[in-house]
Amino acid sequence: MISHKNNRAFTLIETIIAIGVLTIAMIAAIQLAASSNRLSSLLMQRFTAHHLAEEGVEIIRNMRDTNWLKNIGWRSGLVDGRYAIAERSSVAATTLDPKMHPLFILNAAGSIERAETITVGETIRYQRMIELSTPDPESEIMHVRSVVEYNFRGTPQQAVVEAELSDWKKGPL
Repeated sequence: MISHKNNRAFTLIETIIAIGVLTIAMIAAIQLAASSNRLSSLLMQRFTAHHLAEEGVEIIRNMRDTNWLKNIGWRSGLVDGRYAIAERSSVAATTLDPKMHPLFILNAAGSIERAETITVGETIRYQRMIELSTPDPESEIMHVRSVVEYNFRGTPQQAVVEAELSDWKKGPL
């Protein structure tokens, strides 16, 4: 015959073990959710930075194509150097060359402190810098490097997109 006192103690031990297992499972689930949230945030910022860098290259490509449409040299206004992109509407119209691109201008920038700042939401800031160079002055190739820098939880991050542009109207290089 089993006494009631032993059954009660056994039920109490089972309950304590069950609560412990449930607690461990809940802690693991909460940590997984927090880790997933951090990773999601990091990936979203990387995705945005990469596309902002791609956009920088595309703006330069668009400026080159606009030069062709205006029947001027394909590199007109695209001089080697480091630049920040500005919307044309933000600059006084009287200071601009009418032959330049209708939507964008390049502001010379010597350092990342003078880079273009892009704010997403209220707190995420990206710094974009475009570098134009001609590795070989004899060639018809312009190297474009678009760099976007940002911070993720205090850690500096960077996205870089590079492209080579040429005067494709002249045919293959």
